[in-house]
Order: sequence, then structure tokens, then C-alpha cells
Amino acid sequence: MGIHDLRPEQITCGAKILYYADSCEKFAEYELDYILFAKVGEIAQYKVNIDEVKNNEWVGLRDIDDFLNERLTRHGEGITPWFKLLKDKKLRDWWLEIEKRNTFPN
Repeated sequence: MGIHDLRPEQITCGAKILYYADSCEKFAEYELDYILFAKVGEIAQYKVNIDEVKNNEWVGLRDIDDFLNERLTRHGEGITPWFKLLKDKKLRDWWLEIEKRNTFPN
């Protein structure tokens, strides 16, 4: 992932998601995605693989809805169905548990 400032023990795998979506008649996305969490005092330095990542940004819990709405209205960029499901059902609870107890919920 290109993140060098975090030790493996600082990272928690919150979920693994097997994702499939038709792209067109010839191509489809079929991938296993990992949702990783790390609680840090400051943003870690990282370098993304430009062949795999279109864009990235650090966003806080209080800002995520506004951030996603702005991406959609300004740039016409929605979120993947799997991330929408995660955001609507789990993300807030996971995030608050990490802030409160400093551990990932079971």
C-alpha cells in the first residue's frame, strides 16, 4: 500500500469484501478489497500505486458525508456499492468504537 510510517500492529483489518461489478460488455471488476483502520496522532506518509488508485484523501468521521456529497455534486463521482453499504451500516459504529476504546470492535 505504500504506507511506511505505520507498524503492522497499528493496523486492523475491519473487513474483507469480495466485489464484482460489470464495467462493460468486455470487462468487469472482480476483486477482494480490505478495509483497514489505524488510529494515529498524525497522518502517516504514504505513496500510492497510480495504476491502482485514482485518488485518495484523509477524511474525518464528521466530514465524510459532506466530502462524499461534494465529490458527487462537483465531480460526478459516486462511491462503489460496497463502500456505500459499509458506510451506511458499519463505518460509524466501527469508527466510534475505535475512538472510545482504542480497539476495533468484534
